Amino acid sequence: MGQRTIIKLFNWIYINREDTFYNEPLPFSLRFPICIYLWELSEIYNLGIEKERIIHILNEMKYFLFSQRPILHANRLLLMVISLLIANTIKDEDWTSFSDDLRENICWQRILKEEILDKNIFPINGLIAIWLISTFYNKINGEERIKLDREYYKQRIINSSFWERIQYDKNFLMNHYSLDGYCGVKLFLISLEDHII
Repeated sequence: MGQRTIIKLFNWIYINREDTFYNEPLPFSLRFPICIYLWELSEIYNLGIEKERIIHILNEMKYFLFSQRPILHANRLLLMVISLLIANTIKDEDWTSFSDDLRENICWQRILKEEILDKNIFPINGLIAIWLISTFYNKINGEERIKLDREYYKQRIINSSFWERIQYDKNFLMNHYSLDGYCGVKLFLISLEDHII
């Protein structure tokens, strides 16, 4: 029953996708619909469910997807990582080439200085998201790693106006206490300090 539900669900999403399905989130967010869907397809494929159907969907999608390039460099980073994940999953050089092309067209200074601003430190749409995506890329790539400076990320977070305000404003803290707020940032800082991530 569970497997049939999974098959129906990913087919329904693909068949009924809206025109905005491929649109990047503005501003940057890990909630990038096409990236979420591709990741899910990769996981389903790895479970051995409907592998031929998934390859068919991915082959159909790539003609449209490969003709696009996200405006935001942070979104390019996310799509680059997910494309490499698909390439590794189904062993398709077209997806590898697309991922490589995106990587060549990412400006890290633009991500860190212009797109991810002072208050953007969160795990879903901020500096921590950039760290998590980059770390995942380094795990699945194995060749050219993305260099991550722990001290830079730590200082950016603890010197941000969000982090400063949350230390003294209890109402602000209560409104931003979730894993995508204070708790997520605090866990990230602890993990960074302990070299867990």
